[in-house]
Amino acid sequence: MGRHVSLAIRLFLVACIAGSPLGAGLLTGVVAGGASTPAVADGSTFRTDPGSGAAVAGPGRATIPRTAAPGSTPGVAIAVERTASTTLSVTVTYEVPPSVRGLRVVIGDLPVEGTRGFDRCGSNRLCWDGSTAEPTLALRYDLRTRTRSYAGIVNDSMVFAPAPRIYTVWRTDDERRTAPLFAKGEYATYEVASERTVVANATLFHGPHAEYERTTGSTDFRLIVPDGTRLGPSRERLFDTLADAETALDVGGRNREVIAVALADTPGETKLGLAGATVGNAFWARAGASLSNTHSVWLHEYVHTRQRFADRSRAMEWFVEASAEYYAARLSHDLGLVNDLEYEWELKSRRVSASDDVLADPTTWERPNVPYRKGALVLAALDAEIRNRTEGDHSLEDVFRRLNRADGTLTYESFVTSVVAVSADPAMEQWLDRYVKSDATPRYDPYDSRERLPTAPRMDEVAALVPTSPLGFGVTTIGLALATMFTLSVLSTIGRTLQWLVEAIFDGLGWLADRLSGRRR
Repeated sequence: MGRHVSLAIRLFLVACIAGSPLGAGLLTGVVAGGASTPAVADGSTFRTDPGSGAAVAGPGRATIPRTAAPGSTPGVAIAVERTASTTLSVTVTYEVPPSVRGLRVVIGDLPVEGTRGFDRCGSNRLCWDGSTAEPTLALRYDLRTRTRSYAGIVNDSMVFAPAPRIYTVWRTDDERRTAPLFAKGEYATYEVASERTVVANATLFHGPHAEYERTTGSTDFRLIVPDGTRLGPSRERLFDTLADAETALDVGGRNREVIAVALADTPGETKLGLAGATVGNAFWARAGASLSNTHSVWLHEYVHTRQRFADRSRAMEWFVEASAEYYAARLSHDLGLVNDLEYEWELKSRRVSASDDVLADPTTWERPNVPYRKGALVLAALDAEIRNRTEGDHSLEDVFRRLNRADGTLTYESFVTSVVAVSADPAMEQWLDRYVKSDATPRYDPYDSRERLPTAPRMDEVAALVPTSPLGFGVTTIGLALATMFTLSVLSTIGRTLQWLVEAIFDGLGWLADRLSGRRR
């Protein structure tokens, strides 16, 4: 009888423990912690209105609003023809209004193929002779002289090259004006008479292509897709992202027109294996490049179109690529293309790979990616520093905007002045000296007024971290094997400990049951 009473008391005590709040928490904690809701794939929106991203046609299309006074400004029509693998023939026809008394064209060292209504008036000039109101000149453009930089591309099917440096000088009774030939807004009218040609402010594209357009706010986005090229992101999503970036990036320097050229791959003529490059208000990018990562080449190149500090000292060369790289990551996060964890992981991981090179001294750079890696990290840390010191009222965008508005050359001193003014803290000069003018590397501690926790990674995000190279796969495999062995060892130890604990509990319960049943005194 005593034995049965003892067993009954043991079972009753175990049931009491399991039914207590402590026991319930232990039993249901695994379920609650494991039943997570998957995050939304991305925060982008898709526009379905019929006019979004519509294809546009052909030659002669007025691409941007004109700001020039038509009564005192000539009009321009340009035709481009590819006459050889590395040669373009550029034909320019002016429409000269009666108020213009004189007009000449500075052609540099470009060979002249023919003229009508122009005479030679110097080694590098053609002067209008007044015999016709529509004088014409034809020039030969050797692409090999202008595509040696990373920005120029020439292959069998297309050309993306810096535009030749040609200037128009004209005078009226009241004024004398000079404008680059490819600055479309400086002329009364501007027509491109070649179906295969796209003209940007400082760039020429020539080749068979499809063209799509989206106007957002004050910017006309034009997407050029060469024949046979397949986009990675959809046109709608790409246009949405660029339009959202145009609004979100509050640094000034907006363009009335931005031209994006999607290339199927990176031709061999480019240097450094780059995924894109920008000249003026036009850029090319790999067509298959993703939008949903912190290294979005589309956003990186778009940020370049918003930079207005073409003249800069050697000590500020790093800022061009560093600011484009940082804000590409920042925009990816702010537009919902990546989550908090991906964004912070990317920036914090840069400290591990950051070099000991000095940003302000390019001669110390062992690799050309120093501005992309260390430079972007320094700007991320600087942005957080400014936000922290101003309680979130100001950021690096305010500095960027001041630099865009400033006249003259961007120098390290003007950069420091802008940072100190925005942060209202003279101590920021010492901060910049430490991390820009020395080899020190800052820690990145993001400013977040909401103090939120990072969101959990999705399965597709985790899958994206799996290495694809043989070396990376081998290292990862070894690491996983070691981690598994360590985990099993820890679990084994925990199991033995739990077994001892359970046995001790039951022994204690047995002793208590025996005392209560009268078997133990």
